[in-house]
Amino acid sequence: MVAIPVTLLTGFLGSGKTTLLNALLRQSHHGLRIAVVVNEFGAVDIDSQLIANESGSGANPEVVSLKNGCMCCTVSNSVAETLLSLLNVNDGLTERLDHVVIETSGISDPAGMVHMLDVEELRRYVFLDQILTVVDAANVMSAEEYKSETASSQIKLADTIYLSKSDLLFEDQFEKIRKFVQGLTSAEILYTKPGHELPVLALFGCSFSALPDVSSPRTSSRRQGQARTDGEKHVSSQHLEADGFETLSLISDRELDMARFRNAFVQARLPGVYRAKGILFFSGYPLFRFVFQLSERRHTVEHSTQQVANRTSQLVLIGRGIAKDEDMYRAMFDSCVVDSGDSTKQSASATVVEWDGL
Repeated sequence: MVAIPVTLLTGFLGSGKTTLLNALLRQSHHGLRIAVVVNEFGAVDIDSQLIANESGSGANPEVVSLKNGCMCCTVSNSVAETLLSLLNVNDGLTERLDHVVIETSGISDPAGMVHMLDVEELRRYVFLDQILTVVDAANVMSAEEYKSETASSQIKLADTIYLSKSDLLFEDQFEKIRKFVQGLTSAEILYTKPGHELPVLALFGCSFSALPDVSSPRTSSRRQGQARTDGEKHVSSQHLEADGFETLSLISDRELDMARFRNAFVQARLPGVYRAKGILFFSGYPLFRFVFQLSERRHTVEHSTQQVANRTSQLVLIGRGIAKDEDMYRAMFDSCVVDSGDSTKQSASATVVEWDGL
């Protein structure tokens, strides 16, 4: 049996992992069948919804078929159980998959995942091809969270590092950051020059079909040995507690007011919050679904005209020390909820989003 190469896609909160993964999945011309496993931290799984967004399929809450033949699976048990279940969805599926991408949570230490992938029951089916770490070039030298044990491990264990958000920096700034990151790792460092398209297939190592056998993976023996040692330590370690990361999920089955949300979660200071992401539905925009992303003080809001029956808004906050402020954050979110009798009057056929500074 031909073993399937696995890319472990990691990177700290807000680095751009899901954006990079979606770029790969949008390139359906490659003809490869790629399974995607999403390992999310927190009660609400935003990333798998963003990945599965273009599929138009919700037939199975655990495995979603994507347009280009890819599959998205949300981890609910161990990695081994999830992969074995995924590979046996249909008879002969292992013969047809070309690549597996596991997107880890932004606060996951990849060492633990490497250790789990090395279990005997998986070796005949898959092998770890590479650890691909996405590093936020605009924040890696200045953000306090990049000094955490988790972020350090993500960089140290990488085979390939992709420096994202290079477009936010001047050339001399970026070169200083590239040299800084290079000093932290022996991994190959890749980035996209302005005006150039990201070669995502090459980045993921998917410019070919599955390798002929498990004896020829391209991962370095240095990383494999180091990750295995760190992974064994990780099993009993408490890196989340050591780094102090916490998550808070905010949910409403009623629409939100755009201006109130902007004031509460964009303009206001959010103590302890490093990352926020959500799928939101605003009053007055019945045709639109909004995706909100916040990393440090930068934020983006994207919208689509996807029609969904369930217009439940979901917002996830990740940071340090936010549990003590849970009541405050819940009150802030509740203040954005529109009462049934207070809905904004706007044409149901509106096709222009008035961002109002959002």
